[in-house]
Amino acid sequence: MDISSLQQIKKELEKVDHKQMIQYCLKLASYKRDNKLYLNYLLFESENEIAYKEKIQSEILKQFEDINDSTVYYLKKRIRKTKQLLYKYVTFTEQMETHLELYIFFLKQLHPYAQQIESSKQIQSMILTVIRSFEKKLSKLHEDLQYDFRQLFMHELPNLSQLLAQS
Repeated sequence: MDISSLQQIKKELEKVDHKQMIQYCLKLASYKRDNKLYLNYLLFESENEIAYKEKIQSEILKQFEDINDSTVYYLKKRIRKTKQLLYKYVTFTEQMETHLELYIFFLKQLHPYAQQIESSKQIQSMILTVIRSFEKKLSKLHEDLQYDFRQLFMHELPNLSQLLAQS
């Protein structure tokens, strides 16, 4: 089965009446949870990026409050789950500054678990993945903003800055 290009879909959607468009949107939203989340972001949260960022930060905090750090295994599972949640929410927004601030916030929440992180190569690998994503997003910004976010990163996360230098 061939899938139409976005250009073809756009042309067809321009022909559809308003009520039918609403039906399509509702069907998309009910089809997959991510579609519903994205539609919710577009309709209610895209206008206020600061509130959206704060909402994600509170969700990340909630995830870290529920961490069972009795074993590295449970810590690793929760960090992975929180990282996936972060990536999902960050993909909705197109503002790179929001991405970077949320990455820094996530990494900052890992500070109390530094001792367990040092003993687990898997957790270190997950953290390096986030740091690499941070660097990739950072490279897309203007030089002045790059400098500001690098300084913020170095100031907020000095221990992780050393990890970044090693990679």
